[in-house]
This record gives sequence, structure tokens and C-alpha cells, in this order.
Amino acid sequence: PLAGLDPLGRNIVQTILRRMKDEGKTVVFSSHLLNDAEHLCDRVAILVKGRLSTVDSVANLLRGAPDRGPSSLETIFIQRIENEYDYEPRCSHC
Repeated sequence: PLAGLDPLGRNIVQTILRRMKDEGKTVVFSSHLLNDAEHLCDRVAILVKGRLSTVDSVANLLRGAPDRGPSSLETIFIQRIENEYDYEPRCSHC
């Protein structure tokens, strides 16, 4: 819901979502913008090839393995899917 919005629009939508959360309402938030999910959601689900791969609290996921250092939902997502796909970061200039 935040993609493509200007900063004011993003702020308005985030305020509405946080207010709903504070009222005890459940909001289903679907996004590829994992930074937004990390800051707005209590729990997340990660789908891989249409299957539920992970369901956990953001806090638990961000704790991660101590030997890996700090994580973000984006790095966690990449770790979860890289074994399912022939994933190799590529650069068009390399």
C-alpha cells in the first residue's frame, strides 16, 4: 500500500495502519517492500514459490543467528529463497 506514494501520502497511510494496530485490529499487509513490513508489522509470512515458508514475529526473525550479525527482513527473505531458486546476484556491468 505504500509503493508509489509521495512522502506525505506514505506518512498518512502509515499513521492509519498504526492507529488500526493500536485499536487491536488485524491488518494484512502484502508488499515486496520489506523495509516497510519490517517497520509496520508485528508478524510476517514469507511465501516461496506460492508456499508458506516462514511465519514468525519480526523481532524473532531479526534476532536471527548470532553468528550472522544484524539482519533485515530483506536479507532474511533472500536467505530463505536462495536455496529454492538458482539465485545468484548479478550485475550488468560485471
